Amino acid sequence: MNTKDPQVHRVERVDDIPVLLATLHLLKVAENLDRHYPTGHLWKGELTFGEVTCVWICYIVSQGDHRLNRLQPWAEANRHTLQAALGKPVRPLDFQADRLAHILDRLALDENDEHLVWQDFEMDLNQHIVRVYHLKPDFLVVTP
Repeated sequence: MNTKDPQVHRVERVDDIPVLLATLHLLKVAENLDRHYPTGHLWKGELTFGEVTCVWICYIVSQGDHRLNRLQPWAEANRHTLQAALGKPVRPLDFQADRLAHILDRLALDENDEHLVWQDFEMDLNQHIVRVYHLKPDFLVVTP
């Protein structure tokens, strides 16, 4: 008979985080963001622009909160879940408000500033998420 008490190393609620990140992965959001918004040499950490943005989207949807300064503590509290879902080391500094403000600035650039980057990104993203069906109705309903 084992008389030792079990040791709990860490308890972390995963909630909807894995489902949200998996959905964003299937839609190739991070991949498309990284292709259209490459990071420069000043970007530190192992997470890419797209991965940080996806975690932020996950936070907004999961918590119903879009404030920049709330993401870093949330990411720190869910660091192990995020690492497991992303397959990379996650640092809370990856989600500091300054970095998120930089992401917003990049995404909000006018079309004259970045040669329609957002539209190119959106077109690539829509190839994975929008389905168009050509329907031929048997009859046409006309209402007066």
